[in-house]
Amino acid sequence: MAGNGGGGWGNNPYGGPGGGAPGGFGPPGGFGAPPGGGYGGPPGGFGAPPGGGYGGPPGGFPPPPAGMGGGYGAPPGGFPQQGFGGPGGYNAPPQKSGKAGLVIGIVVGVFALLCVGAGVAGYLANQRDQQTYGALREACNGHGVPGARMYNPATPPHRVVGVARTAAGGDWSIKMSLVRSPRRADSVANTDIVMCVEPEVEVPLGTCEVWSTRNGVRVAGSTRNYPRVQVQRPVRLVSAQTGVTLNQTVLIGGVPAACSTSFGRRGTASDFRGSSPDDDETEPYLAPLLDR
Repeated sequence: MAGNGGGGWGNNPYGGPGGGAPGGFGPPGGFGAPPGGGYGGPPGGFGAPPGGGYGGPPGGFPPPPAGMGGGYGAPPGGFPQQGFGGPGGYNAPPQKSGKAGLVIGIVVGVFALLCVGAGVAGYLANQRDQQTYGALREACNGHGVPGARMYNPATPPHRVVGVARTAAGGDWSIKMSLVRSPRRADSVANTDIVMCVEPEVEVPLGTCEVWSTRNGVRVAGSTRNYPRVQVQRPVRLVSAQTGVTLNQTVLIGGVPAACSTSFGRRGTASDFRGSSPDDDETEPYLAPLLDR
C-alpha cells in the first residue's frame, strides 16, 4: 500500500497542505484536498466562488488545479444541472415545429374553398337552367309554350324538363336534377314534355318512442316521441307546346327508419322521416311511358 505522505489521504480526512508525492492514498480520480489545507467546500468542488459567498448554481465538478495529482477529473463542461442555463447547464427541449399546424391550416382552408366553390358552381348552374328553360314553367300552369316541340307519342326520343315548387300555389322553378341526363332536353325548342312536381306531402306511418340510457337503464325524462313519416310528391307530365296534362301520379319517397333502429345516440325527428322523391323515383315512372 502506498505511503501516507503529505497531500495524501492520511489519518486526518481533511489532510494538511499538499506537498507529498502526487497520487497519494486513494484510487485514481479520488477526492484530493485543495491546496492550502483544509476543506474548502462540499465534496466534489461545490466551493464558494472567488470573492466569497455563493454566487449561484454550481457549474459542475471543476478539474483539479495544476500539479494536483489524484484529483477528480470532470468531463468537459461539467455535469449539467437541471434548470440552469450556464455552461454545461440544462437546455430546454426544442419546441415542436409549427409545420403540422401550418399543414392542417392549409388543408382546412382548401376544404373551405372547395365547399364555397361547389356552392358557387351550383348556384351558377341553377341560374343557367332558369335562363335556358324558364319559359317552360308556364306549361305547369296549363299554358302552352309556342317555341317548344310538339309531343307525339309515336316519335321518340322524348326530351323532358323538370319543374317543381315547394309550396302549394307557389312559383315554379326549373329542377333538372329530377330528370336523368339521357332524357334531359338541351333547349326549349327540343323539349316536348314538362314534368311538373308538386310540393312534398308527409304521410304518417306511426309514432316512434325514443329515450337515452345510462348503463343500460333508461334515463328519467329523456323519452321523446317522433312521427314516422314517408314523403310523397304528386307529379304531372305536360305537353310543353300545349300545356295539356298527359299523365299524372304520386311519387313515393324512401321508407323511413324503423322505430327499433339503433343510431348510437338518441334518435331525432329527421331520423324517422323518409327521403324526398328524386330521380331514383322519377326514372322508373318515366321509363315505361317514354320508352315505348
